[in-house]
Amino acid sequence: MMEKNATCQYCNGTGKIKVPNDEKMFEYYIELEMNKGYFADYRGAEEKAFEKVGFTVRECPYCQQKK
Repeated sequence: MMEKNATCQYCNGTGKIKVPNDEKMFEYYIELEMNKGYFADYRGAEEKAFEKVGFTVRECPYCQQKK
């Protein structure tokens, strides 16, 4: 269980997460971007993949469990 002062690692304490509209294509684009080597981290590749496939913003299920 997380301490009360800890920030949720899934939503960075925002209470919202992005869910890709097409999970299979999302994973494909992440892999494609990571293989290009343009991004120093996973977050950059993830944002590029979200741009390509689109996303839906939902309540963070991990933060909801703590309530």
